[in-house]
Amino acid sequence: MRIAKFLLGTILFVVGLPTNAQSLWQESEFGMTPAQVQERFPNAHPTSSPGTLHGGAIELLRISDIEIVGNKFKSSFFFKDNRLIQVTLSLADRETAHGAKLVFDSLSETLRAKYGAELSKDASGGIMTTLSSTWISGRTNITLYYNVIGQSDPILNLIYQVRLSAEADKI
Repeated sequence: MRIAKFLLGTILFVVGLPTNAQSLWQESEFGMTPAQVQERFPNAHPTSSPGTLHGGAIELLRISDIEIVGNKFKSSFFFKDNRLIQVTLSLADRETAHGAKLVFDSLSETLRAKYGAELSKDASGGIMTTLSSTWISGRTNITLYYNVIGQSDPILNLIYQVRLSAEADKI
């Protein structure tokens, strides 16, 4: 009987432990290696023109043809120290400012249905129009970002990243 209680207690303890894997987009997880991402996403391929983020992360893998809310997107997997830190979905086809704004609105509705109301929303107008909305799922920040300057091509990104905060872990 003691052994059974011990085993049951051990199982409940292990099951109740938090996992270290933090989901980003779909089946990608923060900290994955490029090989692990390619295993989960067989159509992810190295890119000949990688992007670089401000903090030094490099786009090592890309999926070029994903359909979301009726539009084509590319998915960029950014790595730092050979570990996945961010996934960015960007419109794959050129779009007018008005067309990209309609996609922004459609994505906003879809994200609200999945994650609830936005944690924050920002908008600014004038010659440079910027819209951004942020949701949180677990420790993953999901940011939808739209930007257009004058008559230039708009930018529309959906960004999945984990913002690690040592101070938050102390609470």
